[in-house]
Amino acid sequence: MTAEHTQRKRSSMHRTLHSLVVGISLMCGIIGSVFASGPQIQYRVEVGSIAKKTLHIRLTLAAPPTEKTAFEIPAWTPGYYQILHYEKNLSNVRATDSAKRPLTLSHPSPRRWEVENPSRSASINLEYDVTANEGGHGFFSSSLEPNAGFINGASAFIYPVEYKEARITLVMKMPAQWKVATGLDALLSSKREANAFRFQAQNYDHLIDCPVQFGKFDSFSFTVSKTPFQCVMVGEHKADVPAFQKNLITVAKEAEKILGRFPFKRYVFLFHVGGAAFSGGLEHGNSTNIHLFGAIGTGGGDGIYPLIAHEFFHAWDVKYIHPVQLSPFDYTKEVRSPSVWFAEGVTDYYAQLLLVRAGAFSNEWFFKDMAGRIQSLNGNSARKTVTLEEASRKAWEGGSMGFGGLSYYEKGSIVGFYFDLRLRALTEGAKGLDDVLRELVERYASKNRGYPDDAILAAINNAAGIDLSAEYNAYVRGTDDIDWDSALKPYGLRYVQKETGFLGVMTSPAASGTAPAVIVQVMPGTSAETIGLQKGDIIMQINDNSLNAGNYREALQAMRPGAEIRVVVKRKAETLTLTGKLGARPGDVAIEPLPNAELQGREESLRKLLLSSPLAPKKE
Repeated sequence: MTAEHTQRKRSSMHRTLHSLVVGISLMCGIIGSVFASGPQIQYRVEVGSIAKKTLHIRLTLAAPPTEKTAFEIPAWTPGYYQILHYEKNLSNVRATDSAKRPLTLSHPSPRRWEVENPSRSASINLEYDVTANEGGHGFFSSSLEPNAGFINGASAFIYPVEYKEARITLVMKMPAQWKVATGLDALLSSKREANAFRFQAQNYDHLIDCPVQFGKFDSFSFTVSKTPFQCVMVGEHKADVPAFQKNLITVAKEAEKILGRFPFKRYVFLFHVGGAAFSGGLEHGNSTNIHLFGAIGTGGGDGIYPLIAHEFFHAWDVKYIHPVQLSPFDYTKEVRSPSVWFAEGVTDYYAQLLLVRAGAFSNEWFFKDMAGRIQSLNGNSARKTVTLEEASRKAWEGGSMGFGGLSYYEKGSIVGFYFDLRLRALTEGAKGLDDVLRELVERYASKNRGYPDDAILAAINNAAGIDLSAEYNAYVRGTDDIDWDSALKPYGLRYVQKETGFLGVMTSPAASGTAPAVIVQVMPGTSAETIGLQKGDIIMQINDNSLNAGNYREALQAMRPGAEIRVVVKRKAETLTLTGKLGARPGDVAIEPLPNAELQGREESLRKLLLSSPLAPKKE
C-alpha cells in the first residue's frame, strides 16, 4: 500500500465518520423533538375486505425506546357494564420496528400482547385486522358494510399500556366518495393524501369516547348557542329532516338551561336505523350512537324522543359529572360504583322532565309516566331485597341494567323524582335536583374530578338546608317504600291505585271475538267461587249485557267493584242465573290532583316550578 493510497483512505474514512456523526445528530434531533413533546401514537385505519368485513389497523408508537412494550385491548366499553371479549375479533397481529424489521411478539393472555425491542428502535408498529361484523350498523362493537362502517373505539383500538395519556392521531384512509363523522377534532396537515381523514385525540380515553362513522350516509348540521351540532343517519331512516332537526334543537336548548352551558365544543348525533331488533343508545362526551328499530320520522314520538333526551343528557350526567370510579378508566376489569343509579336513573328522570319543560309533552303525560314507573316498581318483589347502591355495584352481574331483578334505571328515576319533589317543597320551590347537579359541577366536574361516593347525599343536603340522610339511607341504601302521599301533597297531588271489577275466572286463551267465553279455571277466594261459577260454564250475560270471549273482560272492568251482579251461564244442558257481588283487583295507578277542599293555596305554583324551565345560570 503506497503512502498516497493510505492518505486517500484516511480522507475517505474521515468523510464517512463526519457523515455518520451528522446523520446521528440529525436523527437524535428528530427523536429528541418527538420525545420533547411527549410520546405520540398514530392509528391508521383502512378497509381490509368488505366481503370479509375486516378493517386493517396500524398502530405506531413513538416513545422513549424500551426492551419490552405491552399492548392491550379493552375488556369493556364505557357506558355498558359487561365484559365484551373484543379480543375474539382481532387477528393477524404482528409487530415491526421503525425500519419495518419484524419484532418478537408474545401473547401472554387473551387481551394482552408484548413486543420485544432489543435494538431499542425509536418507534414500534403494531398491525392487526379487526372483524367488524356487528349487526345494526354497529353499536357496542364495529361494523363494515358495502357502503358504511362504524367503529366503537374500545372494540378496535389496541393501546400501549404505559402510554394511555399520550397524544393520538387517527388517520382514516377511506375508499373514494366515503365520508367520516366523529366527535374528534379534525387535524389540519400539510400531508396531502387522497381520501385520508386525520383527527386528533388528547389521550386514549378521549379516542375511544368518540365513535367513528364512515362511508356513505345522510347528515345535516345546525347550531345552538353558537355550538355546532351534526346529525348523521345510517340506514332506512325515513327522517322528516326539518321536523327532526327542530326536535333535536328543542332538547339541546332545554338541557343547556340547567347548567347554563354545554360541556362540549361540538356534538354529533349518530343514528343507526334497522338491521337489528332493538332500540337503545350509548353515550359519549360529545356524541351519542342511537340505534332505532323503526324509522326516525320526526323523532318526536313517545318511543324515540325520550331516548334521544336520555342519551343527550348523559353529556352532563355520567360524562361531565361522573363518579370517581368512571374516569380515568381501567379497561382491564369490572369497575364498580355505587352511584350508577344516579348516572342512569336520574338521567332517565331528566329525559322525561326536559321534554315537558320544553313543551314537547304535557304535564299529564309526565305524571302518567311517573305513575306507571311507580306501579311497576311496587309490583317488583326485588325492591324489598336489593338496594339501589347494590344494583349499581353489581351492574356487571345484572346485564348493565341493575341486579337481582331491580332496575337502577326505573328505581333511580323514581328516587330522582322523589328528591326533586322534596327539595322544592322544603325550599318553596327555590331549590331542586337542578341544584344538586350544579353543586356536583362546581365542586368536581369543573375541576376535572369525579365525585366521591358521599357527594350526592351532601349535595342533596346542601340544597335542602336540612339533613335528609334518613330518607337517602331508606330509599338509596335501603329497601323502604317511598311515602308518596307525603311527597306529593305539597303539590296538590296524590298517588292513587285504582280498582277495577274482577270476577275471578280464566277463559280459553284460544277464544276471541264472538266465540263463547268458556271458563277454564275458577280462582279460589274470588267472587266467581262465591257466586258458584264452575269450570266449563259458558258466560252468556252479566246483568243485561250479552257477553262473549271478546268483550267480557272490558264489561267487568267497567263495573264498580262491589256491585251486585247477575250472571247467566250455560252449564251443559242447563241455563243458570247466579247472583252475588263483583270483586275487585288493583288496576291502573295515577298521580292526580287532590280535591279542592284539601288544597292550601300554594300547590299550583309549586307544581309549576317543578315542571318549568329553570332560570339558566350565567355562563362562565
